[in-house]
Amino acid sequence: MARFGILNKKHAKAMMTESEFIRASEALFEHIEDQIDENGWDFDCRFAGNVLTIEAGDGTQIIVNRHTPNQELWIAAKSGGYHFAEQTANGWQRATAAIFTTF
Repeated sequence: MARFGILNKKHAKAMMTESEFIRASEALFEHIEDQIDENGWDFDCRFAGNVLTIEAGDGTQIIVNRHTPNQELWIAAKSGGYHFAEQTANGWQRATAAIFTTF
């Protein structure tokens, strides 16, 4: 995914319905799990409610939370916290990076 800012309203997408947002975020969670499995990375994934927990063998966790009211995905990791919104045709973005660039 390309890097670019999401704050330019000219390029912003219209808000999704709640059900569209949930479907889009669930598809992303499934994609994340598939990529972990396909690449043979030593992570366990658990999905419960609005939260995908990715845990490494050493106990380190990455938490991906679906925040439906704001239509954002929030990532909490040892390196910091990140908020992403699907505001462009290029997918989930934050001010300087795409979601998979941050992972």
